Amino acid sequence: MEEQSLNNWLNLLYSEEIANKYIALAMIENFTAHKGIWPILAMVYRRLQSVTKKRYQTPVQEEEQLLAQLQQTLITYKGKTVAEGLIGAAAIIDITATNPIGIGNADAYGYEQDCQVYWQDFEPYKDDFEAALSLSAVWVEDWLLLGQILWAHFRWVEDDDHGCFSLEAASYFLAKAVTLQPTRPIHYYTFWEIAPSSLYKEEKAKYATLQSTLGVNYYYYAQLLHYHKKDYAQARAYYRQFIQAEPTLIPDNHYELYFTDKQKRMYPPCVQEAYTEIARTYKQEGDLQKSIQYYKKAIALRPDNHRAPYEGLAAIHEQEGNLQETFTYYMKKLSVCMNTTFKKFLYSYAEHPLYYFHYDPTKKESIVLSGRDRYKHMQVVWFIDLAKKIADMALFELENYEEAQKCYKICEWFLQEQSLRSRRPYRSAETSEKLQVSIWENQAIVALEMKDFWQARTLYEKIIKRYPSHKQARRGIQQISNYLGY
Repeated sequence: MEEQSLNNWLNLLYSEEIANKYIALAMIENFTAHKGIWPILAMVYRRLQSVTKKRYQTPVQEEEQLLAQLQQTLITYKGKTVAEGLIGAAAIIDITATNPIGIGNADAYGYEQDCQVYWQDFEPYKDDFEAALSLSAVWVEDWLLLGQILWAHFRWVEDDDHGCFSLEAASYFLAKAVTLQPTRPIHYYTFWEIAPSSLYKEEKAKYATLQSTLGVNYYYYAQLLHYHKKDYAQARAYYRQFIQAEPTLIPDNHYELYFTDKQKRMYPPCVQEAYTEIARTYKQEGDLQKSIQYYKKAIALRPDNHRAPYEGLAAIHEQEGNLQETFTYYMKKLSVCMNTTFKKFLYSYAEHPLYYFHYDPTKKESIVLSGRDRYKHMQVVWFIDLAKKIADMALFELENYEEAQKCYKICEWFLQEQSLRSRRPYRSAETSEKLQVSIWENQAIVALEMKDFWQARTLYEKIIKRYPSHKQARRGIQQISNYLGY
């Protein structure tokens, strides 16, 4: 009898009449939500609690009648106590809808929910919602969408800024998602009521025409198994399922950064990333040869993409003590980044990244990449730090002074251009100052090794101009004077 009652009220909620009324209501200004019915239940709950009554500026009579009908239906079939619990639990589904977010002089659409609180309300009633999956294709789509957003968006978000990540919620929805049978591909980029300006038409079309219904979900679930469950074998199995399901989903080099989609555009689900993630699992297990094999597979797909994992190969060769191979692959990474993201940074008004990164849940410190947005769980490498690492390697370990000189000049170029053009200069003025002096110090060493005494003296004089008591610079000038005899 309980199962039959559940079927009855769900069938009523998903009737064509109700759905058509909801679609009409969704067109009302400030009434932002996904096409599913569950956000309505959440709004019933919020209205009953008088939390957001003023949010909707056009409370038409039809909306009030629909909300009252939904509330009464739940009470009739489930009882008042359970109905209130279900309505409260349904609030988590409201995450599938983007909300207006004020960002100073403009507004954007994004997510601000506290997932941990929503999960606490949802978990006691999860069996009811899971049982309903067989009754509605719309609910199946909402389920997939919710799992994707809980993982792909909230895993980066700082706990005290715009919401909280819930590993339990993401695990539950993604684990179930990969067992479902949706009627069409679902990816949450295609569901935004208002797409961000950086979401190119071709990008939207790419995900709107996915070849499989579950491919993207395999990818996200594989990442969760990889980074949080440490189940590398199972993670690889789902990465491979994704590759089989979406073999033509190859990355692009589009990455203009705006408020709502920075890291999602920089870390997209695609075949190249899947091969890269498989390589990382093998490296974490200590199988370096397998790791190298998959890093090379990833690079071969799109060697000119800023996400091509040359740095992965470099790190393995560095671990094995192969310094020349390490240097070669790091140089390839720097070259690709300079010809893609940095080149567009120079010739565009959008915020192009001067870094690359990957997900790392062990990184707990807050990171500000651009604007005012704070993130966690990122392993970030700035291009300028990469150039400095390569230059130091060429100077101190390989004694390749020409390459060292070239890379130090690149460091200076990065530092100068970013301070002039970026809304948020590299780290801080103090950090930039110290880095600049360090570059001059090492450039002077290179100049001395190449017998370019005039260049070395000029560099030391620059340092003394900023730091008159700098011992290394003063000692260097004295040595040059002694050698030249004046």
